[in-house]
Amino acid sequence: MTQHFVQYHKLSENNPVPDTFTAKTSNPVPVKTGDVMWLLTGKASASGSQYAFVYWFKVEGTSQTADGATRLVGSQGKRFAPAWAVSVREMPWFATLFQKVLGSGAFGCRPVPAELVPALEAQMAESEGPNSSLAIGDDVTASVEAAEPGTEDERQLRAVLTRRGQQRFRDQLLQAYGRRCAISESRVEQLLEAAHIVPHAEGSDYRVSNGLLLRADLHTLFDLHLLGIDGSLRVHLHPSLRHSEYARYQGKRIESLPASSAEWPSPSNLQSRFARYIAKAELAEMACA
Repeated sequence: MTQHFVQYHKLSENNPVPDTFTAKTSNPVPVKTGDVMWLLTGKASASGSQYAFVYWFKVEGTSQTADGATRLVGSQGKRFAPAWAVSVREMPWFATLFQKVLGSGAFGCRPVPAELVPALEAQMAESEGPNSSLAIGDDVTASVEAAEPGTEDERQLRAVLTRRGQQRFRDQLLQAYGRRCAISESRVEQLLEAAHIVPHAEGSDYRVSNGLLLRADLHTLFDLHLLGIDGSLRVHLHPSLRHSEYARYQGKRIESLPASSAEWPSPSNLQSRFARYIAKAELAEMACA
């Protein structure tokens, strides 16, 4: 059975991201050929540490370095461009990974608990394919900083307001949906996230009717338009996922709804969002024709 591992890499001028798929650790771990390694970077900033996954790869072999550490290597994987920024405050699954797996300062190579793997696998579903040849290095930092234009004060204020609104939004959705995912009905609270139907970037609508409580991996697929929900609350999967482990959700109608119909997902918002899913799905089907 394939296991997932996270290796922490502290970015600095003298410690850039490796140019090849590799992870160096002095912490002995039972990694085997075929397991998946994720490289997580961390960088200090005025607003706190910034974390991002820069690549994942399938382990093909190991070697010992001169200082006694173990080097894990592979050739199949994916570099994220830009880096996949993650947040302890805004992503409950990552908060759990950070606090319980990586520990307080006890960074190194660690196995990912099975209940947190879906969040990583959803990201793999979009990225898996031919290896990227993009160099990362300093571009990782640049991509994180470029994501939020404006002065440092403006960025911090924007981050504070977003965190406050998002936390309240999630709390309201947790209560409305009985603390279970609307699609999978999972009750692992650390994996449940507040998904906007009309994206947050297009307007700060924090009404419960503009949200869905989704497991982290399903939230990612929804945001990537690889999973669509029509106005009648029926789930649709992108053609690339119809033979995956998500196939069981194809055609499922969401029935785990809030007690108050006023808090049910807005049909007009769903249909507007669903149109984007349809556009992406049709492009995929045309490409395969």
